[in-house]
Amino acid sequence: MDTRSLGFTLIQLVLRPDYLVRDYISGKRQVSFPPVKMLFIIAIANVLASRLHKMVYGNTVETEAFHGALAFMNKFMTWAQDNTAWSTLLFMTVFIAPTWLFFRRAPLYPRHNLPEGFFLQVFMASHSLLIDTLAQLSVMWCNILFPIYYIVTYKQLFGYGWWGTLWRFFLCSVIGFGLIIIAFVAAVICFNTDALSK
Repeated sequence: MDTRSLGFTLIQLVLRPDYLVRDYISGKRQVSFPPVKMLFIIAIANVLASRLHKMVYGNTVETEAFHGALAFMNKFMTWAQDNTAWSTLLFMTVFIAPTWLFFRRAPLYPRHNLPEGFFLQVFMASHSLLIDTLAQLSVMWCNILFPIYYIVTYKQLFGYGWWGTLWRFFLCSVIGFGLIIIAFVAAVICFNTDALSK
């Protein structure tokens, strides 16, 4: 598990994410649990919470919604559910470049670069999975917390005002989700082309 405290890092991630990320990126890593390890531990907890939720409440709406959809989408969703940490990390990596593009000259963090953006997204992915795990265990709908958490963290970390953070976050989201849609459509086209050729 490591000598550094996972509990301390999780508390910092929930209460002071901007300081945790800034300290980690600036080299103050002695008290922080390694972010990639933390992501995988939270992903295991998320999978266990999801299984418990299904045992108690039955199948979720999401599995019914994808019933009868494209074979590729079903395969991808199955893979994403079975590999929570990897799928969350894969999802978050599309936001590294847009975040660097719009926040690279920030008042509080003007030297933001792409490798540091990776660690920022790992921390954000860990927090997203943590919220989802708590939602699974408490049967709460917490999706609204994701954008709020991102906006507050970006504001505190980079030092822009509310308006400056909001429009930058909006553009990052549009570009990030646009990249996800383009990649997904390309994968579906390739999958269907392979299926037709057989």
